[in-house]
Amino acid sequence: MEAQRDQRGLTWLEDLARDFRFACRTLRKAPGFTVVAVLTLALGIGANSAMFSVINAVLLRPLPFPSPERLTAVASIDLRATAGASGSASWPDYFDWRSAARAFEHLSAYRETGFTLVDGGRAFHIPGAVVTSDLLSTLGVKPVLGRDFLGDEERASADVALISDSIWRSQFAAAPDVVGRAITLNARRFTIVGVMPPGFHFPVSVPAAEIWITNAEDARVDNPADTPMTAERGAHFIRVIGRLRPTASVASAQAELDVICAALARAHPDESGHRGVRVTPELDRLVGDARQSLLVLLAAVGCVLLIACVNLANLLLARGAGRGREMALRTALGASARRIVRQLLTESLVLAALGTGCGLALAYGSIALLVRLAPVTVRGLDQVTIDGPVVVFTAVIGGVSALIFGLIPAFQTARTDPAIGAAATARATQGRGQRRLRGALVIAETAIGVVLLVGAGLLLRSFDRLLRTAPGFEPQHLVTATFRLPDSRYPYRKQIVF
Repeated sequence: MEAQRDQRGLTWLEDLARDFRFACRTLRKAPGFTVVAVLTLALGIGANSAMFSVINAVLLRPLPFPSPERLTAVASIDLRATAGASGSASWPDYFDWRSAARAFEHLSAYRETGFTLVDGGRAFHIPGAVVTSDLLSTLGVKPVLGRDFLGDEERASADVALISDSIWRSQFAAAPDVVGRAITLNARRFTIVGVMPPGFHFPVSVPAAEIWITNAEDARVDNPADTPMTAERGAHFIRVIGRLRPTASVASAQAELDVICAALARAHPDESGHRGVRVTPELDRLVGDARQSLLVLLAAVGCVLLIACVNLANLLLARGAGRGREMALRTALGASARRIVRQLLTESLVLAALGTGCGLALAYGSIALLVRLAPVTVRGLDQVTIDGPVVVFTAVIGGVSALIFGLIPAFQTARTDPAIGAAATARATQGRGQRRLRGALVIAETAIGVVLLVGAGLLLRSFDRLLRTAPGFEPQHLVTATFRLPDSRYPYRKQIVF
């Protein structure tokens, strides 16, 4: 019994190998058709692969932290605004949330900033962030050298910093004793307490932060009469990220923070009376409006691939009409319709394999252009690549494409009457049913093309209107710049002339 099953399996593999060799010989005899078919498929599959590589990096790839599904963004929103924006919070609101909320294991805050790093008489602008002491605990990350921030290092007197792996290597030559050394940032000396792992990237933004200091920076004041930023409830400029407890959900955290915000509105009606809170998964916040745009673009390139498949189906129908004599001869020699369909589908699979390979190469070459055209603020664009999921996706759409463009022509060709096929006249090989099928394919192709053209026209019209929108000022020959004066030389605000 086992021997019979093995023999049948071997026979099936031998038949498949013969079909493959015959398909290669057949396609090699028609180089013009093969080149056109492969290029048509490569354009459609390559566009889909390139677009999916972007979607995979931006939408599907999880955040590079432990249990990323528990990371949430907590945003303070203005209830008077139609869109409920802004998304930023104030330090006092954050401190109240952190002390009262129980749905979170950790609740941290941060803001992006920049530092002037002075080293050996040279100055470098380094992107960085001001963070609370428990940020790394929230993210589930630990320094590879040294330690994390301590809770009491949120006081104004704390001058400590964490540095990235790249800063450690470029500025300190990867010295193992870097912990405890001093670093000059914005003309003030900080003590390095730790080095982050290679590839650590937070905030998840461009450019990536390289140095992190605590919110002691915002607790400082120019003189004792000033109010520190950490006490300004009306100043909304920080972002809040939390890690939910395993038993909590986004909905339960939202309900809890709604109660807390209602209490804050009663206690501080002037600053918090019109403000609410919104809890969302951190990945959703990072993706933002890019999700809808990317899905629309994926649908558009999907339509392009569908048009390519319809084109190939038409080409295969026309080619099948010219192979009537061959099919009639094979039928006369005893080949069944099933056997002929399998042979024709094998040819379609070979075409699909060639088109998939060329499409992957085309996608690899076009990724750089896609990333260059996309907004730099979109999360994950720096990680777009042709990886395992993209290759699997490409192989799947290649196989599905082979079925779409190969199945109907294969059945139609296999049904050729031997007598009609032997006549081999153009009129005979294209019967009424075949002409109707080709007409239906042309109509479908035209309909899909019209949808794409209308969508592209609307997009161009919207873009043109956006370019013509008046900003309310004359933007020509205007530039913007940000200057930060060192606190060591200008410790008081009155010394700075605005």
